[in-house]
Amino acid sequence: MRQIKSDTTYIFEGNTPYQADSPFMSDSLQGSNDSLVHFKDSSINAENSIKHPKNSVLNQHILQSQTRQPIPRQQLNTDWISGLLILCFVLLAFSKVFYNKRLQQIFLSFLSSRYQHIMQRDGHIFKDRISIPLFLIYTISFSLLIHQSLGHFFPTYEFPVDSSSLFFLIILSVLALEIIKIILILFYGMVFKSYYIRSELIVTNFIFNVGFGILLLPILVIAIYVPSQKILYLGIFLWLFSLGYKALRQVFTRIPDTKFSLFNRFIYLCTFEITPVLVLIKLVMSELR
Repeated sequence: MRQIKSDTTYIFEGNTPYQADSPFMSDSLQGSNDSLVHFKDSSINAENSIKHPKNSVLNQHILQSQTRQPIPRQQLNTDWISGLLILCFVLLAFSKVFYNKRLQQIFLSFLSSRYQHIMQRDGHIFKDRISIPLFLIYTISFSLLIHQSLGHFFPTYEFPVDSSSLFFLIILSVLALEIIKIILILFYGMVFKSYYIRSELIVTNFIFNVGFGILLLPILVIAIYVPSQKILYLGIFLWLFSLGYKALRQVFTRIPDTKFSLFNRFIYLCTFEITPVLVLIKLVMSELR
């Protein structure tokens, strides 16, 4: 048997124990099987592989890499949304301070047609300065609702532009649709030679747009900064309710103009209220698919 000399320690080699050359280890009282003298290195040289592998409970928490290529970090900046919301509240506060009476008339006209006639007797709404900030509030808030809805219902769709550019395109589309709608309503009034269409319906559309935009502001704040599907659905429901309530007001409100019959009202609703919404939804769905 080969011996490896050392000071007072044991040195192992292979599976055979070796005793160092020390006078304390040569006591005759210690047997050859004494564990204090003889050590086996079978545990040291044992295989490290697991003979019976089991699924660890920690494996399911390990991130599985889909690609070995580096992925650049995308920094999403939503400060521009905060700026738009602050702008809307500033415009609303400006209207409240300087045009409080007119603002109350517009909001009451949104609730009842009787207050709308009172408001129109005090002056044409489009000649008042309050119409500009209120229309901006509606345009920004409605565009933000569309922007958030697209991000919620189509989270995996890759838009060709970034988030801020997408909002800019949405707000331009909303403005273009409103201008086209006003032009078509005026043309429709000229065809039927109805003063009611050229005045009452345009004012009614403006009142409902403004009322909807103001009521939408607190919903947008919660939907953006406290992400919740229910709050976003509430904003969409408010938009649908505003459209339905406006249609009922335009159909069942008594009109002094006899040329604008109930049949003409139905044609107007289908042409200017229902059809554009359905066509727009169809175009968006087909484009995103």
